[in-house]
Amino acid sequence: MADQSAVYFLSQLGKETTAGTSVAANKLMQSLGMGRMQGVGDSTMFRPQGSKLDTIVTPTGMRMVTFPFDGVMTYNELEYIWNSALNSVSPSNDGTNGKKWTHTLTKGAVDTKQTYTYENGNSVHAQKATFCQVTDLNLEMSKSMNKVSGTFTGQQITDDITITATPTEITPIIVTPQSFDVYLADTQAALPGTAYTRPFKVTLSIGNIATPLFRMTSADSSYIAMMETAPSISLKLTTDSDDAGQALRSQLTAGSTKFIMVKSLGAVIAGAIPSQYLFQLTFAGAVSKEPTPTEDMGAALLEWEMSNIYDSTWGKSLEVVNTNVLAAL
Repeated sequence: MADQSAVYFLSQLGKETTAGTSVAANKLMQSLGMGRMQGVGDSTMFRPQGSKLDTIVTPTGMRMVTFPFDGVMTYNELEYIWNSALNSVSPSNDGTNGKKWTHTLTKGAVDTKQTYTYENGNSVHAQKATFCQVTDLNLEMSKSMNKVSGTFTGQQITDDITITATPTEITPIIVTPQSFDVYLADTQAALPGTAYTRPFKVTLSIGNIATPLFRMTSADSSYIAMMETAPSISLKLTTDSDDAGQALRSQLTAGSTKFIMVKSLGAVIAGAIPSQYLFQLTFAGAVSKEPTPTEDMGAALLEWEMSNIYDSTWGKSLEVVNTNVLAAL
């Protein structure tokens, strides 16, 4: 067999109807790069007393994979991430041709997550994994950045498959760095209000989304479920180091909540009733620590870290709204 060039490894997703039941991975992303699968699960070595050499190897029964993703934010392909990381939803109509997707997390109930079959490789050699779900996620937004990255977790590798031919290529509609605006308010109802005048960077991090569940059944080749856990969710806001930037210190000392909205408007979606491409993140944050002094472009700046917190008046801790023309995954 000829050596393979890594540049030609395709990364394709297929929306599963039943989590863990394989489907054709018939979607090819253009703005999200997904890496090769890394098997997880190490054997255990044993060395008895009196021997300086290992004598037994016990293979693990807990086998699965992880694979990274990264790319640029787009109004449509981000939906494949949000539906798996936050909750699986269907869009509502927005104007004649627009589709509005709204995601959040429920405080005290299960949020259904979308799972995928992932295929990686080419016509020479390919592998797949089922029950793939986003387990951590990062967004970095600034005047020069619109980056998305994170990790999928999937069931054990199935090797030497035939990769799904002629997948549908998703046309990316980019969320441009030029289009971002940031808003701050003391209540969610006061958003968006007037745009904050000195934001320099916003980073959203969501980790510990779910963990795999293994049972003692010989027929199981991998985990049987993904269990939701209490996620670690934080947002870092970089501001000027002036009076306005220092004003967030009042939330730190009072233990009060600050609401942050990051919004990007794109092109008009034509139709009898027009719509518009939209990315909108709303985050309820508790300023959890003293700011970190930093510098960029010669300016003295402050990086404020906020922990996500549930707001009883709003009934949410965060919300993501995407408007695009994607009718389904």
